[in-house]
Amino acid sequence: MSETTILSIAGFLTIAVILLLLNRKWTSPYVAISMVPIIVCFAIGKGAFLGEYILSGINSISQTGVMFIFSVAFFGILSETGAFDPFVNRIIKATKGDPVRLMLGVFIFASIVHLDGSGVVTCLLVVPPMLP
Repeated sequence: MSETTILSIAGFLTIAVILLLLNRKWTSPYVAISMVPIIVCFAIGKGAFLGEYILSGINSISQTGVMFIFSVAFFGILSETGAFDPFVNRIIKATKGDPVRLMLGVFIFASIVHLDGSGVVTCLLVVPPMLP
């Protein structure tokens, strides 16, 4: 088997084991997500490259992670201060509380919010205000 095939199988196996451990509640998410890839890395004989893999992974997601943290904080503050209440009240008033119409209103609101292409922003703008 080629090295690419082995790495692909190892990746799928890692995800499957993590999901199994979390679904059966055999371990905490922190332990599963950190230890299983390390164990698989050593099992396939790539333990010498573990440090390089970790640094490469951190470098590739650090900017996205920082933006995600700030967007969660930003939209959390906006939601707590009631900045989205006028939109929510307008949707509820326009739909007259009918569940089917309300879902249609939320769909339209989510579609407008998602025009920027960010699923995180859509979830942060649509889900918290609409929970009550």
